[in-house]
Amino acid sequence: MRQHIAFLRGINGGLTLKMADLRKRFEKLGFTNIKTVLATGNVIFDTSQNNRRDIASQIEGAIASAYGYETVAILYTKDELGDLIAANPFHDIALLTKSTPQVSFTQSKAGRLPFDTPHDVSQKGYKVLGMIDGAVCSVINLSGVTRPDLLAVLDRAFNKKITTRNWKTIERCYQAMQAGADG
Repeated sequence: MRQHIAFLRGINGGLTLKMADLRKRFEKLGFTNIKTVLATGNVIFDTSQNNRRDIASQIEGAIASAYGYETVAILYTKDELGDLIAANPFHDIALLTKSTPQVSFTQSKAGRLPFDTPHDVSQKGYKVLGMIDGAVCSVINLSGVTRPDLLAVLDRAFNKKITTRNWKTIERCYQAMQAGADG
């Protein structure tokens, strides 16, 4: 059995869903040791399956079938998420009180940004630091002075096969994976 986390696009942003219901969907797919982290579609689970794309397709299909909602499931193993945490792309970034570090997970680790990095668009309220194994690392200005449009830019660049979490959420997910079964 291997432990994964699925980062699901649009849960309690586009599709309102109780985490207990989401866990039941994962159980029906045959996954075990299912745990949700926060209420934004972060689901830790174990599976004996090896094909990541097949696993993601099963999850996406189950949610579409049950709720009529098209989501994107992006999977990471505990080791892969640990590598991202260890890389800490924000370690030398001076964060302002009204800014947040975030990671946008892409379905294709081979995807490319439509611009060079770092890419500072302060007039639009964001700075893209770069990519780590298909994860776009950025800082968003939440002061209200600008309207950051980075998510729309990334949606176009990755054909909406992307989902975003703030760094604190990613750290919490990794801690929850460490507290779970080895995998």
